[in-house]
Amino acid sequence: MKLNVKPNTIPLLLGITFLGLALLIEGFQILKINQGHFVYTLDDAYIHLALAENILQGHYGVNLAEFSAPSSSILWPFLLAPFARVELAALVLNILAAFATVWVYTKILVQAFVIRLKGIQVFIITLILVLLILSTNLIGLVFSGMEHSLQVLVVAVIVWGLILVINENRVESWLLIAIGIAPMIRYENLAVSMAALLFLGLNKQYLKSLLVFTAIVVSLGLFSIFLLANGQAIIPASVLAKSTLMNEGFIDSFLSNLFYNLQTWFGVVSIILIVFLAALILLAKMNLNRRRLALVTILGVVLHLIFGRTGWYRYEIYALTFLSLSTIYLVGSLISPKLDQPRPLKSLALFTTLVSISLVFSNLPYIMLLAYVPTSSNNVFSQHYQMHRFATDYFQGSSAANDIGYLTYKNDAYVLDLYGLASIEAYRFRMAGEPDNWMGTLCAEYDIELVMIYEDWYPDIPDSWVKVGDLIYSGRKITIANPTVAFFATSAEAAETIQKDLQDFIPTLPESSTFVFTP
Repeated sequence: MKLNVKPNTIPLLLGITFLGLALLIEGFQILKINQGHFVYTLDDAYIHLALAENILQGHYGVNLAEFSAPSSSILWPFLLAPFARVELAALVLNILAAFATVWVYTKILVQAFVIRLKGIQVFIITLILVLLILSTNLIGLVFSGMEHSLQVLVVAVIVWGLILVINENRVESWLLIAIGIAPMIRYENLAVSMAALLFLGLNKQYLKSLLVFTAIVVSLGLFSIFLLANGQAIIPASVLAKSTLMNEGFIDSFLSNLFYNLQTWFGVVSIILIVFLAALILLAKMNLNRRRLALVTILGVVLHLIFGRTGWYRYEIYALTFLSLSTIYLVGSLISPKLDQPRPLKSLALFTTLVSISLVFSNLPYIMLLAYVPTSSNNVFSQHYQMHRFATDYFQGSSAANDIGYLTYKNDAYVLDLYGLASIEAYRFRMAGEPDNWMGTLCAEYDIELVMIYEDWYPDIPDSWVKVGDLIYSGRKITIANPTVAFFATSAEAAETIQKDLQDFIPTLPESSTFVFTP
């Protein structure tokens, strides 16, 4: 029996198969290294899950006793909320988003490489699709448990929609929806949304652009009003706490952020591709709309370089996806006629070699990271999960920490965030460095007896606190900031209780973790 499979379906099936196998391999290794326990590669994933738990109960915050805004995404915790008590909920949503992204990538590549020789078209699309899966970190993002898989999907949908405007002169309603909701997934997506709206405006889609822009302003504005009405800043505390733009003067902060970003791998790649896109605008034989796509792509990336963050293999990935997909489409539209000639093997060999080298080089850190996904998970398992176990199964009281993700998830006791993601008060004190004993004051206010922090982050640890010991991770440090967590008791009486609880807890630690009591 002969299967009637469309040529364009073959790359999609191969891409989905490749992604599925990669996810299975990484997932198996995570379970193996963590003694059968699945743990996300970032502790921040559990902040969203903890927030989602309480959203399900009609409260916004990681502690039921107070309002807080610890999520860098407006939409993601609400998507998790119906399934928040299921730890794998974020994993399932991310897997679905990743497979959907492969489908959208295929759609874009089909639009980019219009070649009558179907064998060549299938080969090129499949090759680039596999490289995109690797280079846009689709595999690694799934296991982070964060909203970045969904973020990449929405950015890919936006690029696909803009391409349809170019190729078929139609503006799909789903494109407008994607542009509108993108900033609700992560604030950084404003860079792509504004670039896309400019593209539509240049195409005289004034009313549609204005309506979507208004929807973005209203939705973000309403959330800011919601935060302000509950005693928070105009944007989530998690964004404030991790932003470098709030630490200096207005102009200096943006220049400093730009200078830092330009020194990263992403910054170097961005400059190279921006120059390349500028050359296409000036020199290549492209129609006006393709030039406009190149222009708004440059704008979106520049906006990220000025206002966005780069690091942890995730903050910049949406901008890299936007840049990669637009560039591939533009190059594909130029090279396709040359690959559609008789005897195109020499051109095909040259093109596939160049595109493979370019994609691998420009995204090398994300490809190399795949080897460390299981170890990243083991970082969180050996440190944050063990802190969670001690706090919930042994100590069973209020605690304070600088990484509060796993500690707050499925924990009914109060957790004070001394870094500030879930405490605007702690954030303001930490940034100002005052009052002198702000940590002691806050812990006393919330009746905290157990404090688990990176000791070198806090030079002003109160003298009245008693250091009980250190939880030490012996493996390779990747996604944890420090391999050693210091355990403090806020009083001598609390120290006795914590020491007794630790005696029961220490024998249950995995081989990768040890606890050393302070002499």
